[in-house]
Amino acid sequence: MCTYSASSDTRCTGVAYAGCAFAYAPGAAILGAMGAYLDKAREFHRQAVTEFDEWKRVRSNDVLIRDAAEKAWGAVTQAANELIIVFDGGRELPVSSRGRQSALMEMERERRQLRSLHLAERYNAAQIVLHSQAFYEGDYRPADLERYITDLVKEYLDDVEQAVTRPPHR
Repeated sequence: MCTYSASSDTRCTGVAYAGCAFAYAPGAAILGAMGAYLDKAREFHRQAVTEFDEWKRVRSNDVLIRDAAEKAWGAVTQAANELIIVFDGGRELPVSSRGRQSALMEMERERRQLRSLHLAERYNAAQIVLHSQAFYEGDYRPADLERYITDLVKEYLDDVEQAVTRPPHR
């Protein structure tokens, strides 16, 4: 289940080793064209904003606002996939949030310009607020979700786009 072992830097496919930092699916599909994941992220984000705006209009549909939060989380996840493809194209994409988080943290350790964007920390915060609290638990403040959905997720996508169009040096 992993491609990287933190203790030995062992590459593997479909096998879990003790100390493994990532979880990968063997043969995970990688979208062909660079930018495809970022395009998908923008699509998820547009849908999240649309659903949130609809929720603001009706204000009575808890499912709608929670679904908007989940789509915003999907946008962040797709953007993280884009980073992983661009900066470590030989690696299979992580199939879990933990795997993505670990990959982002590793990329930040290796690349100073990525580190300054704090993408791993922002990914983690989005997972907690949008996915775990808002979508799963229904624990949210509409004003906080609006800020995340309309501003913070868009900023994340913009920062990822900037990073992948002008890849930083190590």
